[in-house]
Amino acid sequence: MTTRAALNLSILLATLIAAPAAAQVTAYTDEALFLADMAASGWCVDVESVESDAAWGAARTPATLPSVTNLGLTWLPNNGSSGLSTSGGSARTGVWGFFEYPHGDFGNGFESGDVSAWSAVVP
Repeated sequence: MTTRAALNLSILLATLIAAPAAAQVTAYTDEALFLADMAASGWCVDVESVESDAAWGAARTPATLPSVTNLGLTWLPNNGSSGLSTSGGSARTGVWGFFEYPHGDFGNGFESGDVSAWSAVVP
């Protein structure tokens, strides 16, 4: 009995200390494909709107905020030098659009207008 317990323990320990696999990063440029993949993975997707003055009103141009929390998500700029803001000029639909200011992702070489990634963190 002791031998079987020792064998089980050694298998468990070997499994726990095995080299972890690196996660694969997937970047999406197509919203429909992203939503389909999320649904297939069992994730619930909420749509965030920056139209809510209660959540986003303090981030109206020319003001910026270091983060905005709404609907259980905390939105962050993709670099430490920028803040979040909204303006009518950046709107795709509705009245307000979401952007970081100053624009760009300086750590990845995008200096003006381009954004390589946004972060949304579940608190």
